[in-house]
Amino acid sequence: MLQEQTERWSKAYTHMTRMAYPAEYVIRMFRGNYPRLNLCDKGYEGKSILDIGCGDGRHLCFFDSIGFSKVCGTEISQEIVDTTKKRMDELGIDTDIRVGVNNALGFEDSSFDYLLSWNVCYYLDDEMDFSSHVKEYARVLKKDGIMVFSIPFKDCFVYKDGIEKDGFMTITNDWFGTRNGSVQKIFQDEADIEKEFGTYFKDFVFGTITDDCFGLDYRWYIGYCRKK
Repeated sequence: MLQEQTERWSKAYTHMTRMAYPAEYVIRMFRGNYPRLNLCDKGYEGKSILDIGCGDGRHLCFFDSIGFSKVCGTEISQEIVDTTKKRMDELGIDTDIRVGVNNALGFEDSSFDYLLSWNVCYYLDDEMDFSSHVKEYARVLKKDGIMVFSIPFKDCFVYKDGIEKDGFMTITNDWFGTRNGSVQKIFQDEADIEKEFGTYFKDFVFGTITDDCFGLDYRWYIGYCRKK
């Protein structure tokens, strides 16, 4: 099943003819100023970031544009890595993109000041071990490094008609068709997220997205935390 997922995502990204825009709330979190959030107070010059599951590179371009000195990414197949790296090179953006998955990111210890896991951290492989994802995220971050994340509510449209068992969900009816068959870690609430990440992370700050997007119920926890 994991191989089927890899092939499906590879086909989706390598067949894209145009790069999508960065996610709205990624822009808001890295550039906005809110009562409980201001990541850009001192700017990003001299800082490094890893975008896990960077896809077509939409966030890599954004991070380069706001001043990050080192912009890196991972994807699940060499095919996607090569396609996205070529796109970044054509745009004149210096990136280091490597094949990697949640529990094996392929970068050295304490490499990054920031890590973005946008709709990514909860995808599981055949080992079904979410704790290995948390440990790996912490490994590549520097001390007090920041992880920015998004995680679906249990009633998000992605999980419609899914098969739930022992805290995991098998996707069966994905509107976009790319997630069907994947198994994901599900979270009950913000406290559950803190519990799962708390061994290695602290100082959690949460926001939420609740949006009826023309019939698709977008419901996500968003936020950030720091490596202990």
